[in-house]
Amino acid sequence: MTQPWREGRLAGQDLDGNLYWEAASRRPAGDLTRRWIEYADGRADPARFDADRLPVQWLAWLRHTRGDAPTIE
Repeated sequence: MTQPWREGRLAGQDLDGNLYWEAASRRPAGDLTRRWIEYADGRADPARFDADRLPVQWLAWLRHTRGDAPTIE
């Protein structure tokens, strides 16, 4: 099974080990990139998204309210 969402670039990792990814939009006029999280505990169901357990800086990045991915500094 192909997984087209894996075609992005790794934007960073939080202190809990979650990985954050980014890829170009697939829409013709897509000005926003696609951003998603790969949880450290291996869950893959997007319906189990838990914003309360994510760092606020990464949550802002996922929602496009922050342009650049957070850094450890």
